[in-house]
Amino acid sequence: MKKIILILIITINCIVIQAQCLPSLGSASTFTLFTRAGGVSNTAISTIDGSIGTNAGAITGFGTSNILGSIHINDILTQNASNDLFIAYNEYKNIPKTSLHAAVYGNGEVLTPGIYHIGSAGSMAGILTLDGQNDPNSIFIIRFGGAFSTGAISKVVLINGAKPNNIYWVANGAFSFAATTTFIGTVIANGAISVGVNCNINGKLFSVAGAISTYGDTISSEGISNSYIYYADNDSDGF
Repeated sequence: MKKIILILIITINCIVIQAQCLPSLGSASTFTLFTRAGGVSNTAISTIDGSIGTNAGAITGFGTSNILGSIHINDILTQNASNDLFIAYNEYKNIPKTSLHAAVYGNGEVLTPGIYHIGSAGSMAGILTLDGQNDPNSIFIIRFGGAFSTGAISKVVLINGAKPNNIYWVANGAFSFAATTTFIGTVIANGAISVGVNCNINGKLFSVAGAISTYGDTISSEGISNSYIYYADNDSDGF
């Protein structure tokens, strides 16, 4: 019986040989749009599938929009979310990279699972395909040492089992979406997040320090829980 208990404890804490564990966003995961410090504003009619929150700022412009959640301003939930987001951002920022990448993503590029890192600002243009290689637990972390932006009509496409819940975009700076961008994954930005007109996002947007603005967009959190994710490291490469 002692051996069985020990195995369970090791598994829960993710200290199994050849396994890794991604950080959880904790209380922040209850939001679709959330900032620790800044306002959340909207222009035109947007559809937000989930709750909106700020721990220090105002929430404006959503009067005629479709909000499939609740709005929170500086309450106990946003306070807890603020703390959890700050911890998660620093954890994601420090996960060891598996690949360096050029400053521009997309233009027909296909990425396989991994932790991609750019030491400076980055951008995306055209179509970026994320190939899960038939692994339902495949993980993509795309990280920038500075700001990130998408070009107009740019698009993220998932194939071969890649899942929205397992895709994270982390920027040490602002994050901006040009008009009519189609995007997938959870964004964690250490700066303002600006969503251009008529964007379609299957994901969640989190700002560590900065405002969030939307403009007639559709943002769905379908299939995204931001809970702990366990995945095998079968080749012992750290990922």
